[in-house]
Amino acid sequence: MNRFASLLALLAALAAAPVTAQDLQEAARLAQSGDHAGAAKAYARLAEQGQAAAQVQLGLAYLNGQGVPENDARAFEWFSRAAAQGDIDGMYHLGNLYVFGWGLPERTVEPDQSAAQFYFEAARRGHAGAQYGLGILLLTGKGVQADRDEAMKWIGRAARQGHADAQRFVTDDPPRRP
Repeated sequence: MNRFASLLALLAALAAAPVTAQDLQEAARLAQSGDHAGAAKAYARLAEQGQAAAQVQLGLAYLNGQGVPENDARAFEWFSRAAAQGDIDGMYHLGNLYVFGWGLPERTVEPDQSAAQFYFEAARRGHAGAQYGLGILLLTGKGVQADRDEAMKWIGRAARQGHADAQRFVTDDPPRRP
């Protein structure tokens, strides 16, 4: 009986083994090789264990229908889990879903405000895509009070990080008249 208990303890420890960077690399390798179903399975296993980067990748798989059926609500679920752990990519993608109205829960009241909140949190932590998205919301007044100066500050930050749309926007932005 002692041996059986030891075996059960060992199996439990192995099942709860921490996710390693190697596990994530293997899932990414599967995706890059075109095995989207295999990648989705690998990401799902890691995501269920609470790995935020895997949760984001699984959310993207559901958003794009790669290896799993396209399902915006499932994408929302996985991005939400990653964002709840403080993952800035999860926050950014969740902001995108709010902006476009994809996969949102029925109880969603002010999607543009939610988008701005998620973009702001990711933007202040350095996510270039979120900086650009927040800037666009500030320019248009969607979910926030319109503020051109604040918008250009965030878009400029994204441009300095190499965000292509932000760089084009800054370059194409006509000069102000005095």
